[in-house]
Amino acid sequence: MKKSLTLILLGIMILGFANNARVNVLGPWWAVRDANNVFNSPSFIMFFPEMVNMEGMESLAGATFGGGHFKLSDTLHYGLYLHRTYGKNLTMIWSTPGGEDTTDHHATYLQPTNFFDFILGMDMGAMKLGFLFNFAGAWENYSENELTLPATVSGDYEFWEDRAVKEFNFTFDISLIDFAMFQLANFAIDFGLPSINEVEEYKEFIDPEYYLERYSTTPDGMTYLGFRSLFETKTSVFYLGFALDNLGHKSEIYAEDTENDGIWDVMDTVTTDQSIMNITAGFSNKKVWKKLTLRVGAYFDWQTHKWETVDEIDGTEATEFTTEGYNWNESIMKFPAFISGEFAIQKWLTLRAGMGADMFYVYKEEIEDITHDGAGTETFSYTDDLSMGYIYNAFAYLGIQFFFNDISLDFALLAPLMTNTFLITGAAVPSPIANFSISYYWGRK
Repeated sequence: MKKSLTLILLGIMILGFANNARVNVLGPWWAVRDANNVFNSPSFIMFFPEMVNMEGMESLAGATFGGGHFKLSDTLHYGLYLHRTYGKNLTMIWSTPGGEDTTDHHATYLQPTNFFDFILGMDMGAMKLGFLFNFAGAWENYSENELTLPATVSGDYEFWEDRAVKEFNFTFDISLIDFAMFQLANFAIDFGLPSINEVEEYKEFIDPEYYLERYSTTPDGMTYLGFRSLFETKTSVFYLGFALDNLGHKSEIYAEDTENDGIWDVMDTVTTDQSIMNITAGFSNKKVWKKLTLRVGAYFDWQTHKWETVDEIDGTEATEFTTEGYNWNESIMKFPAFISGEFAIQKWLTLRAGMGADMFYVYKEEIEDITHDGAGTETFSYTDDLSMGYIYNAFAYLGIQFFFNDISLDFALLAPLMTNTFLITGAAVPSPIANFSISYYWGRK
């Protein structure tokens, strides 16, 4: 019985073909069984063997990534994807939360790139094991100078910077066939090690001395941690996810001898405790009438973003020491619902449509900005509380998929932009093409 259910489940999954364009139309990733689920549940590579896939965004000239799944043996599969779209939260450390941050020390924005994802899956009968390793990063080295030769004069300067952001992300998961009352149960754990290291130095010559400013940012307790569980019956999917990103970082800046008297003027250390927590619980139901598949579902999503900064400013020349505190907390609670349909008109043609909106949306923000002098006396305090609720983030997609033997060509279209005549290039006005995918299976039976 278990063997037959496994074969049925594999057959249903493979016949669907797989890509982001399909998922964007039909619902959240956990509600639609698809090959791109391997980035969240790598053991699913066992359900989608021997395929290559290319994904594009916005237009045929937009950002693309691609990869494939391959067999080492009947029980061991692997996959490799290059340049998948970056979707982690490391870039949030450059955001100025809640408006203007009075401490005002943020590194220059540096966008990480996903270089590769390596996936490994093992088939142990009713149990499938999966592992994913992802590496993302970006780095930059830059220098410039303006020097008078043979001897420097006032106004000459030198500048250099060395910046790098990196992430090492790991996912381990297990899929169980015929687990209790479910056809499939999946449990996944994420662990990531993000980091930022930046040093900038500016040196201006003020004859006969010079002015020096140095800035650096380093990690201070950065980690990613996540857990997901997914349970699937013949018609329903239940999902629960939790993620906690700790993005603590420390920035140090000092200015030396701005008055050319040999005394350090300012030493400034900014320590930021930053974290983003997300909890998601969802449900979807599927109904099949011959060639038509209808999905309907909803999920609860709660996210909190905390930013607590302590800025210690040491003005040694004036024997002053002040501390600025900036605390910002944001929470978003929403309840999106979605409905979608998939109609297989012919063997070579499938049409799709999907829509959804946040049925419930509440945003809260709390800001506390405090300054103390060297004696610990509060010299400035500002607080702000904001709470609001409204329906937000409605969407509507149309999709079309063409089949040519083992090749699939799929488009997800933004319904409100269907009147745009620049369908392919996306020039002049936004293209209605949200995603496109090209997939090829050579191991289908």
